[in-house]
Amino acid sequence: MRKYFILDTSSLLRLIRDQDKLFKILNNGFIAVPRRVIEEIRDSNSKIILDTIRDKISIIDPSPSTIHKVLSEAKSIGSIVELSMTDISIVALAIDLISRNYDIEVLSEDFDIQNLCEILGIPYSSVLDRRIKKKLITKKKCLVCGKVYDASLNACPFCGSNKYRLIKFQYGN
Repeated sequence: MRKYFILDTSSLLRLIRDQDKLFKILNNGFIAVPRRVIEEIRDSNSKIILDTIRDKISIIDPSPSTIHKVLSEAKSIGSIVELSMTDISIVALAIDLISRNYDIEVLSEDFDIQNLCEILGIPYSSVLDRRIKKKLITKKKCLVCGKVYDASLNACPFCGSNKYRLIKFQYGN
């Protein structure tokens, strides 16, 4: 069975500029992206190149219920503050295709996407062969009182300040 390679915007842009890597991917499977990935491409040269291979790319939007599940998981590990809706759609599309028994692999250079894939058990790699070393969760640390709190909150629940910095902890500890 041929594999679906689900690409984020940076990976798609890298592949359309490196025809050798692109055709290697296409020889091993199909490229699938959510519509949001295509919408993020703004550079006119990239759009022209993309148009030449558009028939080789499946544009598939994930289901709203799967997007909701991915948003919930991203919130629970604090990644919600670092992931865009395009990123969420990429992971949701992977889950939708896995649920239909497709062999998939997410291609992304984005460590936050890779982290979420790792936590959810979704196969991933990167065009540049860069991978996360460990799974992380994100929290906020208040710059006023020093307390650590959930990254999805807008203000410190202890002192009310909205001044914070993001900090990472190893997942599972």
